[in-house]
Order: sequence, then C-alpha cells, then structure tokens
Amino acid sequence: MSIQKPIYGENFLINSVRMSFPRLFTPEAYAHNSKKKYSCSLLISKDDKKTLDIISEQKEKLIAKSGKTPEQFHNIYGSVFRDGDLPNKIGNIVEEHRGFFVLKASCSEAKPPLLLHKLANEQVTENELYGGCYVNTMVALWLSSSSYGNRILVSLKCVQFDRHGDKFGSQPREEIEKAFTFADKSDDTNTNTNTNTNTNTNTNTNTNTNTNTNSEDFEGATNYTPNMPQKPTFQYGNII
Repeated sequence: MSIQKPIYGENFLINSVRMSFPRLFTPEAYAHNSKKKYSCSLLISKDDKKTLDIISEQKEKLIAKSGKTPEQFHNIYGSVFRDGDLPNKIGNIVEEHRGFFVLKASCSEAKPPLLLHKLANEQVTENELYGGCYVNTMVALWLSSSSYGNRILVSLKCVQFDRHGDKFGSQPREEIEKAFTFADKSDDTNTNTNTNTNTNTNTNTNTNTNTNTNSEDFEGATNYTPNMPQKPTFQYGNII
C-alpha cells in the first residue's frame, strides 16, 4: 500500500469530561519499537449527543475528503473510539470506563499538547491532571494511510484542567467516610466547655492548696523574704 499524506479535520472542543490514563508530561511508547507519544483517554457520556454528533460529522468529512469509502477504513469504534462496556483490544474491561464511550487522543513527542489551568495565568501540574479529574480538551480527527492500513486517529491539541474528581484506582471518598463516625459541631462545643470548666476547677483547687501550705509553713516567721519566681525566658520556635 502506498503511504499518503495525512488528512486532518477541524479542531473541536470536548468539555467537562473525565480523563483516564493521562501521559501528558512525559511521553511513553505503547510498544517496544514504537515512538513515544503524549496521550490520554477521554470518557464521553453515551448521552452526550452533541459531542457524539461532532465526532460522527468529522469522521464523514474526512472520509469524503480522502476519496475513499467508509468500508476502506478500520472501524473507528473499535480502535481510538470504543464502547467502554465492551472489552478493549487486549480483552479487558476497565471498570472506570463502564457507561462511557472512550476516545483515545495522542500526539507526537515533537509536538506536545498545550496544558492549561482553568484559572488564568495559573500553571497546571501533574497533581491536577490525573486519571479521574475533569478536563476540557481540543482534539482533531485525522486520516492515516500507511502499512497499517487506512485508519482514523485522534490528535491531541490541548488539555485544560476543569475540576477535581475521585482519582481512578482509589476508593471514593463517600465509601471511606462510611467507616467513620462524626460528631456534630454542637457536641464538640459542649465537650470543650466541660473541659474548660474542669480545668478552671482544678486550677482553683491547686491555688487554694498552695496558699494554705505556705501560710502554715511560715506562720510567725520574722524577716522572711519569699522567693519570687524568675521572669520566664521565651525561645522562638515551633509551638506544639
């Protein structure tokens, strides 16, 4: 098969979707002899008709531009765009992908994606672009004709952090909280009040005891000068 120049579609946005398997800061190779790429998978709700229609429309435009028929291309729904409820190409179902369509986007090591924070002039970090967070992305479909055949792929242009979500692979916060008991704020206030009352009572008792003892020890003594406590010396440091 002759290798033809890639044909690129239009850039389009996919907003507020969860991201899976991000490789955005360090490119990785999928196979031993393959080139390193930046990549991520986007989880698109099966009810997101707007995004699904855009993907379908872009696919049809690209195929028409290539002069080929849809039958001459690998099924996009079995490669870079697949049903998360079905096994992937190695026969596994990723639990976090259930109920979604999974769009896998990538770009070459030479052309890394633009990474943005939702806040203007804020630098985004790996602690924010993790598997499970929500992102806004810019991608583009493109056609590849090579020794691998005619394929529709997805080019990753930009990823913007949108908001936090439960990190994939970790137990959801709601499930963890079920193992613990929590006190109301009013209960905590009552506890502190009782503690302070007891402390004051103990302090008064100790003060009275010390006063009485000193009176008995030095009653009738002459020329007695009590030892005055020295002025405390304060040192700066951590307060525990």
